[in-house]
Amino acid sequence: MNPRSSIGLLSLCCAALFAAGCEQPAHNMQMPEGPPPRHAELDKLNFMVGSWTATGNMTMYMPDGKTQQQTTTGSETVSWACDNRFLKSEFNYGMGEMGSMTGVSMMTWCPKEKEYVSWYFDSFGTVGEGEMKYDQAMGHWVMESEGNNPMTGRPQEGKGTMKVSSDNMNIEWTYTEWDKGSGKKVMEIKGSSKKVGGGLAAPAASTGTMTPAK
Repeated sequence: MNPRSSIGLLSLCCAALFAAGCEQPAHNMQMPEGPPPRHAELDKLNFMVGSWTATGNMTMYMPDGKTQQQTTTGSETVSWACDNRFLKSEFNYGMGEMGSMTGVSMMTWCPKEKEYVSWYFDSFGTVGEGEMKYDQAMGHWVMESEGNNPMTGRPQEGKGTMKVSSDNMNIEWTYTEWDKGSGKKVMEIKGSSKKVGGGLAAPAASTGTMTPAK
């Protein structure tokens, strides 16, 4: 498929699906004046905005039962997009013998599900979607995802955590993936990310606080 010829249709379809799945049902057909209000919950993602460096220790679980250990290093830039309604991440990670991996993800707030939802794409061919909530009792963010394994073509699912420092400058994270059909562990990784400099300014339209969502 030619991306340049299909991007308009794809964007229209994605917008329609998102509106149907995440927006509250309308009680009448009267068109509002101007765009709908921006969800205040989006401001709780302001801590992510900026440039980051990261290191992690990854364990790959091979089909023959063996494991492979490697260290990953990378960088990530996070900024607001689409009138500050989506958080966009662009990243580049070194994956050892697998080479370099680049990718992009988008995140926003879904009022129907009352959670953050995201979409992920990388240069290995991975396509995934996820959701994220803040666990008040545990004091960290909890993430879940589903997608494809580009190496095998099989569906996979993952879960992870993200603990943010009080000054929003450091993040400790973990992530584990399983083969969705067999339940066998495919990969697990844990590491840390550090913000470079003071980060980017919060969007001008923001009026909420940076307190994590409950």
